[in-house]
Amino acid sequence: MYAVHIFLSKLRASNRQPHFLNIAVISFDVLIENHEGAVFPLHNADIVLICSNVLVDDADGVLDMVRALFGEDPLVALEDGGFEDNSLTWYDLSKPVTVPAPEDDIGPAHAVQADQDRRHILIRRHQF
Repeated sequence: MYAVHIFLSKLRASNRQPHFLNIAVISFDVLIENHEGAVFPLHNADIVLICSNVLVDDADGVLDMVRALFGEDPLVALEDGGFEDNSLTWYDLSKPVTVPAPEDDIGPAHAVQADQDRRHILIRRHQF
Protein backbone atom coordinates (compact mmCIF):
# COMPACT_ATOMS: atom_id res chain seq x y z
CA MET A 1 0.00 0.00 0.00
CA TYR A 2 1.32 3.41 -0.90
CA ALA A 3 0.28 6.99 -1.48
CA VAL A 4 1.46 9.63 -3.91
CA HIS A 5 1.06 13.34 -3.22
CA ILE A 6 1.11 15.27 -6.49
CA PHE A 7 1.92 18.95 -5.92
CA LEU A 8 -0.13 20.62 -8.63
CA SER A 9 -0.46 23.66 -6.37
CA LYS A 10 3.19 24.41 -7.18
CA LEU A 11 2.50 24.72 -10.91
CA ARG A 12 2.53 28.12 -12.56
CA ALA A 13 -0.85 29.84 -12.29
CA SER A 14 -1.41 29.51 -16.04
CA ASN A 15 -1.14 25.72 -15.72
CA ARG A 16 -3.53 25.48 -12.76
CA GLN A 17 -6.59 26.10 -14.90
CA PRO A 18 -9.64 24.12 -13.70
CA HIS A 19 -9.93 22.13 -16.93
CA PHE A 20 -6.28 21.03 -16.70
CA LEU A 21 -6.72 20.03 -13.06
CA ASN A 22 -9.89 18.07 -13.91
CA ILE A 23 -8.05 16.21 -16.66
CA ALA A 24 -5.29 15.34 -14.17
CA VAL A 25 -7.83 13.92 -11.69
CA ILE A 26 -9.71 12.00 -14.39
CA SER A 27 -6.42 10.50 -15.61
CA PHE A 28 -6.39 8.28 -12.52
CA ASP A 29 -9.85 6.79 -13.27
CA VAL A 30 -8.39 3.91 -15.30
CA LEU A 31 -6.05 3.05 -12.45
CA ILE A 32 -8.64 3.11 -9.67
CA GLU A 33 -11.34 1.36 -11.71
CA ASN A 34 -9.07 -1.62 -12.40
CA HIS A 35 -7.29 -1.74 -9.03
CA GLU A 36 -7.80 -0.93 -5.38
CA GLY A 37 -7.21 2.77 -5.09
CA ALA A 38 -8.69 6.19 -4.48
CA VAL A 39 -7.96 9.69 -5.72
CA PHE A 40 -8.46 12.75 -3.54
CA PRO A 41 -8.31 16.18 -5.18
CA LEU A 42 -7.41 18.73 -2.51
CA HIS A 43 -8.65 22.32 -2.23
CA ASN A 44 -5.22 23.70 -3.13
CA ALA A 45 -5.14 21.77 -6.47
CA ASP A 46 -2.90 18.98 -5.17
CA ILE A 47 -3.94 15.37 -5.69
CA VAL A 48 -3.43 12.45 -3.34
CA LEU A 49 -3.51 8.95 -4.80
CA ILE A 50 -3.79 6.00 -2.41
CA CYS A 51 -3.21 2.53 -3.84
CA SER A 52 -3.44 -0.98 -2.46
CA ASN A 53 -2.37 -3.95 -4.58
CA VAL A 54 -1.37 -1.69 -7.47
CA LEU A 55 1.99 -2.09 -9.13
CA VAL A 56 4.14 1.01 -8.85
CA ASP A 57 4.79 0.79 -12.60
CA ASP A 58 1.04 1.04 -13.26
CA ALA A 59 0.75 4.16 -11.11
CA ASP A 60 3.91 5.60 -12.61
CA GLY A 61 2.42 5.25 -16.10
CA VAL A 62 -0.53 7.43 -15.11
CA LEU A 63 1.78 9.87 -13.33
CA ASP A 64 3.79 10.15 -16.55
CA MET A 65 0.58 11.14 -18.39
CA VAL A 66 -0.10 13.83 -15.76
CA ARG A 67 3.49 15.07 -16.06
CA ALA A 68 3.06 15.25 -19.85
CA LEU A 69 -0.11 17.32 -19.40
CA PHE A 70 1.97 19.93 -17.56
CA GLY A 71 5.18 19.28 -19.50
CA GLU A 72 5.88 22.96 -20.16
CA ASP A 73 5.91 23.80 -16.45
CA PRO A 74 9.30 23.98 -14.69
CA LEU A 75 7.89 21.92 -11.80
CA VAL A 76 7.72 18.73 -13.87
CA ALA A 77 10.88 19.33 -15.90
CA LEU A 78 13.62 16.92 -14.84
CA GLU A 79 17.21 17.93 -15.36
CA ASP A 80 19.10 15.87 -17.93
CA GLY A 81 19.99 12.59 -16.29
CA GLY A 82 18.26 13.63 -13.07
CA PHE A 83 15.96 11.48 -10.97
CA GLU A 84 14.71 14.05 -8.47
CA ASP A 85 11.03 14.78 -9.07
CA ASN A 86 9.80 17.90 -7.27
CA SER A 87 6.25 17.45 -8.53
CA LEU A 88 5.34 14.55 -6.23
CA THR A 89 6.24 12.51 -3.17
CA TRP A 90 5.74 8.77 -2.65
CA TYR A 91 4.74 7.37 0.75
CA ASP A 92 5.00 3.72 1.80
CA LEU A 93 1.84 3.00 3.83
CA SER A 94 2.58 -0.68 4.35
CA LYS A 95 4.79 -0.08 7.38
CA PRO A 96 3.43 1.05 10.73
CA VAL A 97 4.44 4.50 11.87
CA THR A 98 5.42 5.15 15.46
CA VAL A 99 4.34 8.55 16.69
CA PRO A 100 6.41 9.81 19.62
CA ALA A 101 4.72 10.97 22.77
CA PRO A 102 4.46 14.78 22.90
CA GLU A 103 7.09 14.88 25.64
CA ASP A 104 9.60 13.16 23.35
CA ASP A 105 9.11 15.49 20.43
CA ILE A 106 8.80 18.92 22.04
CA GLY A 107 10.60 21.06 24.54
CA PRO A 108 10.08 20.89 28.33
CA ALA A 109 7.73 23.88 28.47
CA HIS A 110 5.41 22.31 25.94
CA ALA A 111 5.63 18.96 27.74
CA VAL A 112 4.42 20.60 30.95
CA GLN A 113 1.54 22.21 29.08
CA ALA A 114 0.66 18.89 27.44
CA ASP A 115 0.66 17.20 30.87
CA GLN A 116 -1.63 19.91 32.26
CA ASP A 117 -3.97 19.53 29.29
CA ARG A 118 -4.19 15.76 29.89
CA ARG A 119 -4.99 16.30 33.59
CA HIS A 120 -7.68 18.82 32.68
CA ILE A 121 -9.28 16.31 30.30
CA LEU A 122 -9.15 13.58 32.95
CA ILE A 123 -10.71 15.87 35.54
CA ARG A 124 -13.50 16.82 33.15
CA ARG A 125 -14.19 13.14 32.39
CA HIS A 126 -14.50 12.33 36.09
CA GLN A 127 -16.95 15.17 36.69
CA PHE A 128 -19.65 13.47 34.61
